[in-house]
Amino acid sequence: MAVTKEKKQLAAETQQEVEPMLQEHHAKDHANKYLEDYPDVFADIFNVLLFKKEMIRPEDLIQGPTESVYKEENGRTFKEQRRDTTKYVQKLGTTMSLIGIDNQTAEDQDMTIRVMGYDYAAYRNQIQTGNVRYPIITAVLYFGDKRWSKAKELKELFDNGNAEFAAYAQNYKLHLIEVAHIPKKIRNELTSDFREVAAFFANRNKKGYQPSKRKLRHVEAVLKMLEVFTGDKRYQDIENEIMKAVEKGDEITMCEFAERMTQKGINQEREHGIAALVESLRELDVPEMGIVEMIIKRYALSKTAAKKYVH
Repeated sequence: MAVTKEKKQLAAETQQEVEPMLQEHHAKDHANKYLEDYPDVFADIFNVLLFKKEMIRPEDLIQGPTESVYKEENGRTFKEQRRDTTKYVQKLGTTMSLIGIDNQTAEDQDMTIRVMGYDYAAYRNQIQTGNVRYPIITAVLYFGDKRWSKAKELKELFDNGNAEFAAYAQNYKLHLIEVAHIPKKIRNELTSDFREVAAFFANRNKKGYQPSKRKLRHVEAVLKMLEVFTGDKRYQDIENEIMKAVEKGDEITMCEFAERMTQKGINQEREHGIAALVESLRELDVPEMGIVEMIIKRYALSKTAAKKYVH
């Protein structure tokens, strides 16, 4: 009985210790996964922003796992939530690598350890399945406006008092990409929709920002991602009309998003203004025809259109 309790306690302590490294960060962005899942976007991110040359093609990529399950020798089972998106790189039928993306909207001091956990689980899976060993690569995309100020490698986490021992510890460095701070020259080397995404994050808080007129390929994915990251509900408001335009074969750009959102804002402001006007005039006991005439005069609407706000 005592042994059983001891085992349960050990299991609980072990689970508590490894869980932070094995669980997916709570702030992961599903909309962003959707965009990065496209092979052309995924390959573009790695070729331009990490490899600095064309090492993978979209056709080389096969969808990888986002979750793995493995068992310890004593039978305990741990489920690991891994990177947001992973792809196997296969050439001539041979797996060359498993590469993944982990998205961060906020800084994480322990990000290096988290990535170590992701990568370790992937290597462990190779051991358990008896597969040929191949490299595991994880890129961290950080979407914050400010520069990343937390640790970028394992040794930065150690206290200065541990320097003597730290010299003997293996280091582990992040492949960190700060999206809002990618130089324009590098951004312009991107060929996928991520080029427009990176430009948006780099310029969204700057006055006079002119969105790109370059045609978007994955319109819905970009739209959903911008909605989530900005919290601007107008992206959701224009989604139906944007997708109808796509079905008609219209070219959609970031500039088109901005124009439609601006018009949506103007329309909403007018709707609120008319509603407030009608309410005020009714409180003054102005007759319906008087309210209609006031709407026509102030908002240059037809009599038929103005009547809709009164009835």
